Amino acid sequence: MKLRLIHYNDIDPGLFDIHPVWAEYSDPEDANRMINDGFHSLLVHEELYRVYYSSDFLIPVINFLKTSPYDYTYYKAKVSMCSNDYLPAFLFVMNNEAHSLGVYFGKQWHLINFSFFDDDDEKEISTILGIRTLFPMHIISFCGIKYNTYYESLPLKGIKTPGVTKFIINYP
Repeated sequence: MKLRLIHYNDIDPGLFDIHPVWAEYSDPEDANRMINDGFHSLLVHEELYRVYYSSDFLIPVINFLKTSPYDYTYYKAKVSMCSNDYLPAFLFVMNNEAHSLGVYFGKQWHLINFSFFDDDDEKEISTILGIRTLFPMHIISFCGIKYNTYYESLPLKGIKTPGVTKFIINYP
């Protein structure tokens, strides 16, 4: 696979069709991770030089059938809200824990932060999407992580509440 780092502003559903798992370049050790993942050392250093070693760029994760070695990883997903059709989405995983969900609608991403999501956030996003409520919400990942979770209502933080399932990542 040819190495081409992508600016994080260029994330769209088409990018996930090209490659289903991406990671943020966040520290110099990521260059070694890229080499260990299968990219040629010279290509890694040339590409990092091209982007001035900026943390604003995403790396395609070649070996996405196992746990990502990167601190910040984006996994292709889809989400159904309010029993509607599925929308393109991504799961953002920080240090192997699901942190947020990006939902693509109206040519832009709308972020649902699992730790700080409340009624006001739900109202804002449901208004943008033109639906009454985000729930029930069903999130499914495509690869790299097994994530098939159904949520009845808020809160999303995994608090033991009737009808709410805890966010869990199960690696293959």
